[in-house]
Formats: sequence, C-alpha cells, structure tokens
Amino acid sequence: MAGFLTPMQMNAGAGLLQDYGITGGQLNTAITNYKAVGGISDITSCQDQASSKLSDGTTISNLYSLGDGVFPGLANSLPSADQSTFTVLDSDGDELTGLSQGALTSRIAHQSSRTIGSDLGVFAQHLSAASAFTTASNEFITSALNADTTFEMNTDVNNLMTGALTDTSLALPTMAGDLLNTGNLIDYNDLRNLGNPMSFVRTYYRQGGGLPVLEKYIRAEGINTAGLTNAISLNDPSSLINTQVDELGTSGLTSYPDGVTPETTNNVKATKQGLGQAIWTALGKIKGEDLATMQAVLDSNITGLETAQDFMDPKKIFPNTYESFKTFDRNGNRAFIYVDQTANTVINGMGEDLYICVPEYIADSNKALSQSLQQIKDVFNITSQQLSQVAENLETTKGLTTIEALDKPVPDSTISFFKNIYGVGSGSNGEFLVTDIIGTCAGYTHREELEQLTTTVGNLEDLGELDYVKELYYAMTQIFADADGYYYTVAGPVDPETGMPTTIPMWEFPPTMSAPLGGTDGYSSRDAATDALITELDSEYSRLATAYPTQAESTTGNIENMSAQVARELTNMPKAGIVPEDTQLGVKNSVLSLVTNLHDYGRDDSLGGTGWILENVASTDFYGESLVAALREGRNIRRLNDASIGNALAIQADTRTSKKATLADATYTVDEAKNNL
Repeated sequence: MAGFLTPMQMNAGAGLLQDYGITGGQLNTAITNYKAVGGISDITSCQDQASSKLSDGTTISNLYSLGDGVFPGLANSLPSADQSTFTVLDSDGDELTGLSQGALTSRIAHQSSRTIGSDLGVFAQHLSAASAFTTASNEFITSALNADTTFEMNTDVNNLMTGALTDTSLALPTMAGDLLNTGNLIDYNDLRNLGNPMSFVRTYYRQGGGLPVLEKYIRAEGINTAGLTNAISLNDPSSLINTQVDELGTSGLTSYPDGVTPETTNNVKATKQGLGQAIWTALGKIKGEDLATMQAVLDSNITGLETAQDFMDPKKIFPNTYESFKTFDRNGNRAFIYVDQTANTVINGMGEDLYICVPEYIADSNKALSQSLQQIKDVFNITSQQLSQVAENLETTKGLTTIEALDKPVPDSTISFFKNIYGVGSGSNGEFLVTDIIGTCAGYTHREELEQLTTTVGNLEDLGELDYVKELYYAMTQIFADADGYYYTVAGPVDPETGMPTTIPMWEFPPTMSAPLGGTDGYSSRDAATDALITELDSEYSRLATAYPTQAESTTGNIENMSAQVARELTNMPKAGIVPEDTQLGVKNSVLSLVTNLHDYGRDDSLGGTGWILENVASTDFYGESLVAALREGRNIRRLNDASIGNALAIQADTRTSKKATLADATYTVDEAKNNL
C-alpha cells in the first residue's frame, strides 16, 4: 500500500516525534515583556505566592483582584467576576490551583502549558478534538442561520424526505404501481405541456419512430402527417395548438367520412380547425385493438381506457392514485386535485391555455398535476419506471405526529437553540473558532492585548507616574520574604511546657518608604501588612485612573479580553472532550496523525483556525519552520489543483513491509478437486 509524505512533512515529523517544533514561546515572550514594566513582575510574584504566604481568604481575594474595575492593567489581576470560571476541578475533584490562583498572566501561562502538554502527543490530541468539535458544531450553527432561507414556508418534512414526491401524493406505493403502468406516456422533460395533444403526439412519435395507428386517424382529420411530424420536431407543442390544419398542406390527404374508412374517390379533406382540437378529435375515435396497439407503442399497461383521449386524463391513467393527488392553488396553499372523484374547483382556470382543444377539466387537472410533478427534484431527467421504482420504497413521516404538525422543517425553537444557546463561539454569527477551545497556547487574543498593556504601562512608567506603585509592590515582596527592615520579632510569653520564652513575629515598613506607610510597624500578621499595602494601592489606582482615564479604560479592556479568552476555553474544552489532566501521555500515533494532516490543517485559513494556531505555536528552529512550510505546502497544493496544475512533492512510501507473509494454502490440486464434488 502506497503512502504520501512530502519533504517538509518528513522534517516536521522528525521534530514533533521528539517533542520539538511546537512551543508556547511567542505567548511567553509577550508575558515576559509585560512583566518587565511598571513593577508588574513584583506584583505577579506576590499574587502567585498569595495562597502560601497569606492565611486570610479576604486578603487573598483582594490581592487577586487588585485594581479591578479601576486600573487592573497596573496589577496583572483577574476580574473578580471571572474567578468562579477559573476555579476548575480535576477528575479527582481537586482544584487546579494553576488556574484558580495567582496573577492573570500566570493563569494564562498555565492554560497554555496544560494545552500543549508535557509531550506533543497531548497537543496533537487536543488539536484534533478541537478541530473536530469546531467543524461539527459550526455545521449545526450555520445551518440554523440558513434554515429559513433554504426552505420556503410551508415546506413539509415529507417533501424533503421524499425528494418532493409527496407533493404529488402521499400514497407512494400505489402511485408507484400507476406510474409503472404508464410506461413512456409521460415526457418528464416537457411536463409544462402535460395534457397538450401536440405534446402527446410528439411523445408518441418519438416512442414509435413514426405514428403507427395514429397516422390514419389524424389524416382523417385532414392533417398532413409529414408536415405535422416536422412541426412537432422543430417547435414547442404549446405554440402549435392553434395552428390551422390546412397550414400543414394537403399532400397525400384523403377524405375519411366516418373517420376510419377512406373514400374511394380520393377527395381531399383539409380544415380550418386548430391542430390541437383536430388531434383531440382524432384520439377520441381510437378504440379497441388500435388503442391496444398504441399502448404497446408507449409500453404502457393502463386498464380501463376507452379511447385514446384517456391518455391525457390523469384520472384515467392514474386510476388507483388520482383521488390522493395534490397541488398548490393560486395562493400557494396545498389542495387536492380531485374532490369526490371530480376536479376540485380550486384548480379551475389553471389549464386555460388548453381550453381551445381539450375539455376544461382535462386541461385544469393536467396543469395541476404538472405543477406537482415539477416539484420533484431533477424530475426532468427521469422516467416513469425510475420514478416508480423509488416511490415504491420511500418512507414518509406517517405516525410521527409532532413532525407532521410542523409548519416548517426547522422550527424557530430549534433555530433559536443553535443560534442563541449553543452558538456561543466568537465567530461573527456565533460560530466556534478552533481558538475558542485551544487558542491561548498560540497567543490568540493575549499577544495583542499584552503588547498594548506593555505599551500603556511602560509609557506611564516613563512619565514617573508609577514610582509609588512600584514602591508598594516592592514592599509587598519584602513583606512576603520576611526581609530585614520589614520583619521583626518581639518577646512573647513563656511556653508553659518548655519553660522557654517565645517570640512573636511582627511586620513593619522602613522609614525610608514614602508616607503614610513609611516607618509604621506593629503589624501582627503578614495579612495585616498586606491589607495596608492593598488599601494604599487602591487609593493610588484611583488617582491614576482619574488622571489617565483613557489608559485606565484601555487596560481594563485588555485584562477583560484576556480573561474572557481563557474563560471561553475553560467552558468549551469539556464540550470538545478535552480534559488536559486526563489526556494520555506518550501517544505517538496522534503525533503521526498530526504530521500527515498538516496539509489539511494548513488549508484551514479561517480566523482562529488550525492553520493559524499551528503557525503561531511553531518554534523558530528547523523543525518549527518545517512545520510552517508543510502548512504552506497544503495551501499551495490546493491552489495548484484549482488551476489543474500538478506537483512533484510526494516521496514514494509504503505503509507495509515489502516482504510477504506465508499464508495458509487456499487452492486445490487436481487430485484434491476430483475428490470434492
């Protein structure tokens, strides 16, 4: 069995199978740049240590949400409203502290790390699951968006399930039998002329290779058959019904006074009546054996016909089904063609253009039936035999009462569910992006927001506006470290058990610090000292927000957007079946699948798609660049194929060894065969 790999897939595969080529490096760089300005590194460190250094839950919560709603970009903090979303439990019910605790960027980095995994087999599994979930979900979401425009109002499910055969009759097995008996009577490529005598003659002429039997009857009506066959071959039948008989000429015409027996005098008969009327009259004279011969020509087997005119009466050619025939009235409402075995009055006038040559009820019922038959998908390319064969076995919604009660195939409740409840992706119409499930590892949203944060905070730092904030952040790191000048002990009571004096830890702020905290002491817990710093920071954030409202608003948006991205992933990952802590490690098959699918992943150039993700997690070394090149190969192969241009990318490969297995003997010798009758 042959395989297909390209040089770039080979190179990328060599790296990925060794856990090289994919990294969260671009995101990590953006985080590092942000932490390098405005004392962000110090406050990040304190938030990351909060759960181990502090004991008061309120203090920890306040530290995690520093600047929330005021100037959060100065504190790298998670919006308090999102804290519950970031509180995720593993399969054992234990909290994932990497997500529920620490600074916002630390939680973002953890989300990236758990998505990429400790080996690239983990990432490959996550990418595959996210892509599959996105594809399947969006099929439903976009279908909901398009459902109302795809189907007309009053389109029922039976119509869709049966290719619109039930627009003609629900009694499909019975209709199948009648259809089979019509043989080649109906020309489905000319349904609009159903019931037109001229169309019938053309069909008969094509089936018979001439006009056997019929010729003598139409000549008796003064019709030049040579002129007639030429006319019906070259013209639309609807344009001929009013053509006068004598316009076809009189060559070879003979008078048939009784319509059957020619006169011996060879008197010529040519009339001024229309062709349609003349042919209808002729058909009414064909009975008995001649009628049977015409059925043979048409390969039909319709019972109960009295004259050849009955070939154009739906009631006669569909004797078992006609009472169930349906159509649409002039207002588009469904209606039966026949009521109490007679033509329904709602179809009156439908066949008005044929009134000049056939009875009104024949004209109207044919037009109504033609209208229904034309609803059948691709009806113009089939025969009665084909239609009969499929109609006999089609299933309907019989007995499914809730389905039959629908006024449209996809009700508003279904559309609303997929549009407004399920369709919560970040696409323009609620579609899911692959990045809605695993976007953080590629820096989706975060890199842009972090770059803006870095610029905003850096500019304020350059203006000297963050000096006091940085001083307070540094002080908090020293409080957490119990550093000299920030931590001391005082003598405590004697331990009654040991008789030894005890010490009591205390915290303070050195006099070199700015007022009002500088020189203050007596804080009996690390939490109390931290609370004092948080109070002072809140005041400073408010001052800065008042002085720089645009920057405050901008950083608030940056923080909220990053938080929302991770929250979106935490919500969607379980939907896609992704629980990173439970993803199997060491699976090389998933890596191989990733490599072989690189061309397909690359062809997904949609916003937040697999092509973008892989390009942005690719490392900058040989293996990462090979991965990116393989993605580009995929897009180029598509472009070359679209232009019908080949390529020479494939390396010859086999999926099995060339050596053959020794299998059991499965053939007989002559001696063995002669003993087995």
